[in-house]
Amino acid sequence: YIGNNPLANGTMAMPYFVRPGPFWEADHFAAEAERRTGHQMSPSQVSRYWFNEGISFLINNRAAGAKLMLRKLQLLVNNYEIPDNYSFSFMRSHFMPVLKIPFVGFGILLGLAIAGMWFAWWEKYFSRPLILFAAVYSLSLLMFYVVSRYRVPLVPVVVLFASFYIIKFIDDWKLKKFGRHFLPICVVVLMCFLAFIPNSLSKQLKAKDDAQYLKITGIVLLDQKKYQEALQYLTLSAQKFVDPHTLYNLGLVYEGIGRPDLAFRAYSYALKLHPGEQLIRKRLEELRKSFPSSR
Repeated sequence: YIGNNPLANGTMAMPYFVRPGPFWEADHFAAEAERRTGHQMSPSQVSRYWFNEGISFLINNRAAGAKLMLRKLQLLVNNYEIPDNYSFSFMRSHFMPVLKIPFVGFGILLGLAIAGMWFAWWEKYFSRPLILFAAVYSLSLLMFYVVSRYRVPLVPVVVLFASFYIIKFIDDWKLKKFGRHFLPICVVVLMCFLAFIPNSLSKQLKAKDDAQYLKITGIVLLDQKKYQEALQYLTLSAQKFVDPHTLYNLGLVYEGIGRPDLAFRAYSYALKLHPGEQLIRKRLEELRKSFPSSR
């Protein structure tokens, strides 16, 4: 259901009624399923309910479902590494400059691998199970959602067939057998184009991912009472993508540096975005009692 619902975007985007995180997700999915059905449910019943909801969405919204599948395919072949826990682009930009070394990415290897699979299918029959595995596994990602961690099982297969095609191309070049490589090279060029072409979805995902990890870094610094450094990271996060959790932690930082007026604004805006968040509401009420003039 996470990957197939009216608000799904092709990657792991939690529904509005679920707070992301392993401590809350299962309970929140269960609570919403029980609210919709009107009775208590076992874990297996909850799982079955949301599975059926995802399938129902695809069946009853065929045009939207087809568009969503195309978006997932675009994410699957894109060179951008969609994070699930650690963000490659964020770690490279802020903490690990060694990652700026131009390693060969998934987008470059994929086109070479597809060309290699074409030759291997007809010339190396023993490779067919690996090719079928790659096809079936890719299809399973399209049925759920795409993150870089879920692409990892494809990497050994992609590297193997990409290497095979490079060797095949060099051997045929020596034998002057150029004609048989026209179509495979077109495939390589097309896949590289799809992998690196700028698009609004990948830009939006990158901005949101960067904001998420800037926020996490800011929260860690806040826990260490390093308020000025936390303010820097949380402010950058809010500039890229505004969410109530970022604003709530900004409010805590403002309280820590002695600016209850700015904390009040941050809490108020967070509550406006998420009126049902009791933690923010409680903090705002406490601030009003402690600093009546902070409004």
